[in-house]
Amino acid sequence: MKSSILAYLGEREKLSPQKLLQKNILRWIVADKQPFTTIESPAFRQIFHDIPGITLPFMSRSVLRQRLTDDFAAQRCPLERRVIAHMQHSSSFSGRMD
Repeated sequence: MKSSILAYLGEREKLSPQKLLQKNILRWIVADKQPFTTIESPAFRQIFHDIPGITLPFMSRSVLRQRLTDDFAAQRCPLERRVIAHMQHSSSFSGRMD
C-alpha cells in the first residue's frame, strides 16, 4: 500500500515552469519542515528576483498557509477514496491494533 500512496503523490502533471516551481516550493516547505516565514526572507526572495520570467508564487506566510490548506483539502478526498478502494480489494490487512 505504501508504494501506491507514494506513486499517487509522485504523479507528474504537465505544469508550466511557474506552476512547477510553486508545487516544488510547497513540497520543500512541508518535506523539510521549513518555517512559513522562510518565504518572507529577503535572501530567499532575491533568488526569484534574479531569475527572468519567474516570480515567487507566495508573497506572505498567510498566502502560503492558505495554499497548503487548499491543496491538502483538494487531495485529501481522492487519496481517501484510493486508500479505501485499496483496502477493500486487499485480501489481507497487516497491522496491529494494540
